[in-house]
Amino acid sequence: FDDYTKSYWEVEAIKTSSVSFCVVLPKTHPLADHKLITFEDLSGEKLIIIRRGYSLGIDEVRDYIESNYPDIYLIDVPAFGVQLYNKTVNENILMLGLGESIECHPLTKRIQLDWDKEYPFGILYSKNPSRHVKKFISAVKNIIESDDK
Repeated sequence: FDDYTKSYWEVEAIKTSSVSFCVVLPKTHPLADHKLITFEDLSGEKLIIIRRGYSLGIDEVRDYIESNYPDIYLIDVPAFGVQLYNKTVNENILMLGLGESIECHPLTKRIQLDWDKEYPFGILYSKNPSRHVKKFISAVKNIIESDDK
């Protein structure tokens, strides 16, 4: 999440860690054996990417691609969803993702993108959370603060 994402979904968030940008691809794709994917590797490929304005971090990657790699074909989508993983597999195309250790689909894999910026990762919750959610968020904040010491 970032401020764009929080605004779009009208939620609050607590950061628990940071994650790298990655490329989600079918396990059978020619790039699937790479340990790290560069923008040069993406030349000539179709890349699913969340629409502009959803995430500042994703918009930064998009701007970089549009300015430097016009031969990467960007496919805009409104948001992440299971159907995108199926599209990736069925059409043998790539998707910009977050967190190379997050597994969402058995026929895809995630490979870190050679991009030096990370993205905040954590818990999203209502702007008007229930008492139980407030208690949970408070507990998480206490753990994070104690880990920072």
